[in-house]
Amino acid sequence: MTINRALLPEGKKQHFSQDIDFSDYIGDENHCKSISSCHVEVDATELDELLLISINGISEIITTCKYTLEDIPLKITFKEDLTISSNEEDDSSYFEPKNDIDLKPYILGLILDKVPHTAIKKGAEKPKDGVGYRILTEEELEEERSKKTDPRWAKLDEIDL
Repeated sequence: MTINRALLPEGKKQHFSQDIDFSDYIGDENHCKSISSCHVEVDATELDELLLISINGISEIITTCKYTLEDIPLKITFKEDLTISSNEEDDSSYFEPKNDIDLKPYILGLILDKVPHTAIKKGAEKPKDGVGYRILTEEELEEERSKKTDPRWAKLDEIDL
């Protein structure tokens, strides 16, 4: 989705609605594998050097279950207000020197920000211990690490002071 600032009337809110194609997005196995669909509603208002943008969207993505490693389809909703400036010295907004502003990278960032890092498929259970390995929670791992002595320092534990 591209917005041309030169075509926006000064001080008037303009509404845009569009489906965005993220079929070229190459995700990773552990976070977001793919984005199947994305629909955004955008309100844009041009004010002097600033462009105020409000983005509301819904997207369908595929992520991986952390227990079973199976694909999980998820519906993600996102909402964000952006301020874009043509002034490079404005620290409170994103700098875009050109009139044509591509919102696709911003929208991709909003989608990826909403994807859970520990997605678990409904009904999936934590794997059980097996031969040669154990499944620990973060708390159990930290407790074991705090009790375990580094073998390089083991001789020091034997000394009576």
